[in-house]
Amino acid sequence: MDDRRLPKAVFYSEMAEGKRKHGGQHLRYKDVFKRHLNACTIDPACWEELAAERSSWRSIIFKSVKSFEESRLKILDAKRQLRKERARPSYTYTYNSAGQLYCHACQRAFKTKFGLASHIRAHDRKIS
Repeated sequence: MDDRRLPKAVFYSEMAEGKRKHGGQHLRYKDVFKRHLNACTIDPACWEELAAERSSWRSIIFKSVKSFEESRLKILDAKRQLRKERARPSYTYTYNSAGQLYCHACQRAFKTKFGLASHIRAHDRKIS
């Protein structure tokens, strides 16, 4: 393929200059492609040789994507199990002399039980 053609320019070019975005830079197509190849356990250094033979490339892609999906689903199930096994917090609602709910940690007053529960969860996040 000629060096000036767009597909080759996309895969082999480097960014000459520019600033990084505040929330993270935009990734090049090549970088995302490499990330996907690594996730599917395909060596990014030799993918072109593998892709040259189309029938074997299709079977390699099919098998590696299938194994990637299975491992991804196992990880998601494990995370879900951890999340579901956590004990739900029980809140004890305390009232001050004026009859308002208040936080036992910082003595802040609340009008609703929901507001107090959210505030206590925020305290728990700061601790852990």
